[in-house]
Amino acid sequence: MDIGRKLAELEARLNRVEGSPRLSHAALDNANIVIKDDAGQVRGRIGMQDDGTIGLIAVDGPAPGAPNTPVVTSTIGGLRIVWDGTLASGLALPADFAHVAVHVSTTADFTPSAGTYVGTITKAGDGGMLPVLPLPYVPHYVRLTAVNTSGVAGDPSQETTATPIKVDGPDLQAGSVTATTIEAGAVTAEKLEAVLQLVTRLVAGDPAGARVELNEDGLRVYNSLGGLVIQFNSADGSAAFTGAITGSTVTGGLIQTATSGERIAINESGNNRILVYDSANKAVASLTPGGIGLAGPTGNAMSISPATTYPSIRWLNAAQDKTARIQVLTSAAGDLNLQLQNSIGHSLYLLENRIYVGGTTLQVLPAASASSGFYLEAETGHTGHLFRLVRDGDKFTVDKDGNTTTPGSLTAGNITTGRISITPSAANAPTSASVSGLNIKGSTIRVVATPSTSVPGTSVLGVGVTNVTTTGFTVWLTRTNTASTGIDWIAIGS
Repeated sequence: MDIGRKLAELEARLNRVEGSPRLSHAALDNANIVIKDDAGQVRGRIGMQDDGTIGLIAVDGPAPGAPNTPVVTSTIGGLRIVWDGTLASGLALPADFAHVAVHVSTTADFTPSAGTYVGTITKAGDGGMLPVLPLPYVPHYVRLTAVNTSGVAGDPSQETTATPIKVDGPDLQAGSVTATTIEAGAVTAEKLEAVLQLVTRLVAGDPAGARVELNEDGLRVYNSLGGLVIQFNSADGSAAFTGAITGSTVTGGLIQTATSGERIAINESGNNRILVYDSANKAVASLTPGGIGLAGPTGNAMSISPATTYPSIRWLNAAQDKTARIQVLTSAAGDLNLQLQNSIGHSLYLLENRIYVGGTTLQVLPAASASSGFYLEAETGHTGHLFRLVRDGDKFTVDKDGNTTTPGSLTAGNITTGRISITPSAANAPTSASVSGLNIKGSTIRVVATPSTSVPGTSVLGVGVTNVTTTGFTVWLTRTNTASTGIDWIAIGS
């Protein structure tokens, strides 16, 4: 090997390294240089930072000086705060300056705190401005504190005071206040004049649909289709209603459904009666203190009169020469007996027994005897129902052969049903539960029980009933597990 030649190459390379600038071949791989003061306190880092950025970050720098006094301008409902970007000392902003914190208080000479902080200003000039609103209309005091990148705040600035401005008349232009800018409920009665004069109309609701409208003609009420349903007329004091009227007391005057033709009139001509007219303007019904009168379209009539010695109901034919009457008579004992009588003197009396109808109830009070209270016997050739109750269709019927039908539920004192739940004490072990508090009519009681399950004969092995009485019984359940099982039962007495 040529040792002399190798030594010459190494010497040349060493000369080149020593002659190059310092650190020209140095590199920091994903790291930074830490800068410390004489006391060993970290004051900065150069290079890769914790957040992934690269640069110089000052750490634990001293508190910045007090900012210059802010310029505060009153605005509508608030304040406009401007900082000129300088310190009160005239010194330059420190390298680790972050922003100024803005503090506002209603107390003079206040000390800035978290409760007075309202925001930050990060730049001076036009960008160094912070609007603060809304504020109450009282004097406010403003101070600034400078904050460095370590979050350390310096001394506060001198204090500046200003008061937010209220909106005044010259501040408003025509059309500047719209419906959407007025809060619901903001305009109350005390803000209105005692006499509110309307130029056109006052509308509550949809101006083209359902609404109440007040104008110079009176009060109008419209439905959702814009149709007039109620009106009060200012010209003559009249009113018109197309719907139902619900009220308490109406006193005086004539009440009628129409002025002519078919109508009902109350207190017509002050005669204290109710009249019903047909289309020919003929009174066909009347209600007066003396009774009720009705006239049919062919001339037949009837009347109910409580004003005679005993109340009566009368029917008359079209010629008014035949009559039938129901009235009450009194016996020597003072009882009231019902008499049915026609114009030729035939009468029917119900003596010693009563028929009482109250509301929708028909009451029959049979005498103390062995006779049936209600007895109905049909002829052999009768093919219709023996008994039939109807309301919007048949509700209860008994035909000629005794077959009974009802579309509703049937409740009987000898039939009752229910459900009981049993949780087995162990698998494959019969477990019982009692049903009590019943009152089943009959001397022989039979109970049938069945489990509410989709697995009969598998998980549920069986259900049984014992100890049957008119007041209750015992239900038994056996199943292959301990799952709770509902048992439906029906008890019938005979």
